[in-house]
Amino acid sequence: MMTQRQAIPKELEPSTTRRVGDCAVRSSILLVEDDDADAFLTKRALECVARQSALTLKVTHKRDGLEALAALEGCETPDDLPDTIVTDINMPHMDGITFLHWLRVAPNFKFLHVAVLTTSAELATRVAALSAGADRVFVKPNNFFEMLAIASAILNGRRDTQIPLH
Repeated sequence: MMTQRQAIPKELEPSTTRRVGDCAVRSSILLVEDDDADAFLTKRALECVARQSALTLKVTHKRDGLEALAALEGCETPDDLPDTIVTDINMPHMDGITFLHWLRVAPNFKFLHVAVLTTSAELATRVAALSAGADRVFVKPNNFFEMLAIASAILNGRRDTQIPLH
């Protein structure tokens, strides 16, 4: 049975961990991306934003939905689970939409925050990802500054509340 996450004792926390009241602010991300260049860019942007926010961040990279599922199933406690999953849609072995469907029916994982990064700007892709259970959907940017803005939104955990039509 999974239990609630524990606060980090002050004497054990890393010097870069931000404190809110008596709790240290940490975050872990499971990055599911088959393209090494996209994975590198995403991880670098997340780490930059985390540093600027005095947030301790751990990013674990898996290359497809099957690897990600295996990693999640290997988690023994809630502390082992990622706070956020960032996934691509088009991947070998198990695509992001199938991965999302699986997450949302699994009792131990359906509550996890999931952001989708996709190359598609099509409304149908956004609708499919949100319908499958994504909390946010982003189009992969063409430059690092845009990726920093996306990383900031991911780490802030805001959810899409409407689908823009333009």
